[in-house]
Amino acid sequence: LESLGPYNTLFFKELKCYKKGTSNTIKLMLIHLKLFSPLSDAAGAAEMSLSLEEGANLRNVVEKLVARFGGEMKKHFFDVEGRIIPSWAVFINKRVIPFNHPDALEAQVEAGDEVSFILNIAGG
Repeated sequence: LESLGPYNTLFFKELKCYKKGTSNTIKLMLIHLKLFSPLSDAAGAAEMSLSLEEGANLRNVVEKLVARFGGEMKKHFFDVEGRIIPSWAVFINKRVIPFNHPDALEAQVEAGDEVSFILNIAGG
């Protein structure tokens, strides 16, 4: 579902799953990601769509990226002790989310949102 391309429209509203004779409905949504180096290098793309369950937050976005792209992605998000690296500038629809704030990963994302990750670099 993630490979449908950037800026595509929402092609589905829910996915039905069946388990042991019961029917459970999982509602999915698509968001658009903009990844800047080194995340784009780890993902092999600067832009992509990502499917998530409705009600997802930035933590779910990061977890899905790490699950999909493995250790190369993980090393850019987490330090050796498993803490999130706060040096990312994160935007949801051009609204800044301070990644160094303790609740930053709880920021909600909605269907059609654009989420951007840019590494803050200082120097002269």
